[in-house]
Amino acid sequence: MTELEAFETIARKVHSDGQASIMDGIPCPHSVSVLFYIENFLNDLGQCSPVVSALTHDLDIHNRECIEFNGSYGYDD
Repeated sequence: MTELEAFETIARKVHSDGQASIMDGIPCPHSVSVLFYIENFLNDLGQCSPVVSALTHDLDIHNRECIEFNGSYGYDD
C-alpha cells in the first residue's frame, strides 16, 4: 500500500463515520475538518487525490445540510 492509498483509506473511514453521524442527525464538523486537513496535506506534498477531494466535498455538503436542517427545528448545532 502506498502512502497515498493509506491516506485514501483513512479518508474513507472518516467519511463513513461522518455519514453515520449525519444519518443520526448529528453534524460532524470534526470529520469534515480532518478530511480537509488530509486533502490540504496531500496537495502540499504534490499528491492530489480525487478520491479524498470527492469525499471531503461530499461530507462538507451533507454536514452543512444537517446543520441547516437542525437549525430549522431550533437546534443550535
